Amino acid sequence: MLLYRFILSRFITFFTLLLFSLTGLYMIIEAFEKVDNLLSSGMPPAVIVVYFLLSAADIVHELSPLMILLAGLLTLAAMGRSRELLALRAIGISPRRILAPILMAALLLSILFSMVRLLVIPSINEQKDEIVALWSRPDKIKGVIREGRIFFRGSKVILSGDIDAPDASVLSNFECFFHEKDFQMQRILASATAIFNKGEWHLKDGIDYKKKHGADFFSSKTVTLSITPEDLIAVETPAVKARPSRLADAIMRLKKAGLPYYEQLTQLLSQVFYSLLGFSMLFSCLNFIFYRVTGGPASGLVIGTAIGFAVWSLWNFSITMAATGNIHPLLAVLLPHTLLITVGIIMNRYLKGF
Repeated sequence: MLLYRFILSRFITFFTLLLFSLTGLYMIIEAFEKVDNLLSSGMPPAVIVVYFLLSAADIVHELSPLMILLAGLLTLAAMGRSRELLALRAIGISPRRILAPILMAALLLSILFSMVRLLVIPSINEQKDEIVALWSRPDKIKGVIREGRIFFRGSKVILSGDIDAPDASVLSNFECFFHEKDFQMQRILASATAIFNKGEWHLKDGIDYKKKHGADFFSSKTVTLSITPEDLIAVETPAVKARPSRLADAIMRLKKAGLPYYEQLTQLLSQVFYSLLGFSMLFSCLNFIFYRVTGGPASGLVIGTAIGFAVWSLWNFSITMAATGNIHPLLAVLLPHTLLITVGIIMNRYLKGF
């Protein structure tokens, strides 16, 4: 237990240093890129600070696999340089016991970052988008997303609905309010489904209420509106920023409608499995540290870091292929993990006593 606490304290120390240093460096670079545009939009300095503080959560998540990997490698590299690894091996402590606390901490951190990505970051991203929308283009705001439902203001008309198709040509729970300049309601259209085709909206199973004529129930109706799917898709939250619940709901509706849902499923799975790359890479790369007999801990650190960037490239390539429907999304997110775990298992055979 004392050994575990000693190794864990080293790992947490390195991870904390990497957390603040890499996140701070990334935020400085992003500030140089964006601060001029934010200031020119009239955003006050205090709001800009809030914007970048909100950006920190997303940055930490993006860097989490690399930070977990480097923290583990630096822990063993430091122990190797101070001869602590040699001393532990000399008294009969196996690599399994040395690596166990590091891998356990890496797994817990990976799960923690995955939970943050699923439960916290979507809300933070929405707040960031609202800040940018409020200060950068207040005169152009015509639509918002609330709890997965879109509300769009056109010329004397307000439309709302759930987007069921990636190109926003299919809406469910469709509602449309027609009003005069003083916002006095003149007409309400509501239907279960609205499909845009050849410049018209085709409504199914709904009600048409007119102020002077009352309500009229219909099974199908065709209307021409000033609002098109192009207007709606510009407001729709991109899949990469959408909440998990919104992605799951979109997947179910698209699947039911027989439409492709590769992008939504890919983003949902990537939110779950991305941070776990930290554990998988560490499981594979920690073994290189024990090749200090032939290359030393420094070589293990360099090789491990190179593998980290290679895996990151493989991940992005797999996600891109899955989002475009070229490979199954589940295969795309599991492929890097499978390769890393397999390499780790193979390398373990070369560790005496593991």
